Amino acid sequence: MIGSIVDTVSVSNLNTIPANLISSFFFGFNNGYKIGNYITPGNGYWVKSTSAGKLILKASQINKTSNLLPDLSILNQLKMDDANGNELCLYFTSKPFDNSFCEQPPKGWDEIPDIRFSSGKFAETFSNISESKNIDIQGLKFPLMIKGLIKDRSNYFINSGMDTSKISLSEVPVKISTSSNTLILTLASQTGIPVQYQLGQNYPNPFNPSTIINYSVPNAGLVTLKVYNVLGREIATLVNQEKSPGNYSVQFTGSKLSSGIYFYRMQSGSFEETKKLLLLK
Repeated sequence: MIGSIVDTVSVSNLNTIPANLISSFFFGFNNGYKIGNYITPGNGYWVKSTSAGKLILKASQINKTSNLLPDLSILNQLKMDDANGNELCLYFTSKPFDNSFCEQPPKGWDEIPDIRFSSGKFAETFSNISESKNIDIQGLKFPLMIKGLIKDRSNYFINSGMDTSKISLSEVPVKISTSSNTLILTLASQTGIPVQYQLGQNYPNPFNPSTIINYSVPNAGLVTLKVYNVLGREIATLVNQEKSPGNYSVQFTGSKLSSGIYFYRMQSGSFEETKKLLLLK
């Protein structure tokens, strides 16, 4: 733990004896750990070192820490908001990235909001298609709203540890309603071309009057996506055309329908899957 008594100091002006002593970001604490860009008087900051040594709060020394810290702006972001208004963020990529500096401090008590990969880091790399990373959750109130900012042109899915259905991060905000201590982030493809057929759960659900349905097609061919009522009667045809491999979304509007449960079914080749949606007016 380090701190400053009088002056505010940028972490880029912190120096080390011996050189290359720092092996993590600097973390402040404010209802959870936050990466600190400045050391402000009266506050404590957690940082990991490779060995015993000195941190010098003077810009005149050499071996500045700013040359050691990796650039997070090149990474994908997983932004998470909970029902209490807590905002947290994780980073990930399918491209080469040194995340050895990304270890977080030890977890606080159970009520403290905290998200991290099961490795204990806030940034992870994916090297293989279908590889999954567990995300540990603590102190958050469900439902969670999750947004993915994808920069590496890869396709990722996320799901709750209590739910086997996977939701693509590439289209719309993801709502996780099922309370769980774990989320699972999976690399589906590295080229934007999915490796398997996927019919996503519509969002929002329940909806009024419109909702979005995401689906993935790994092979070129005829794709149909239709909506049915509880009696099995076809209500709408959303898709009925040849599709190239890729990820797609379509909007369904139920403004002329009565409230209730409906079903949507996707078919392409031997693939067939049906999911339920709920219209509430």
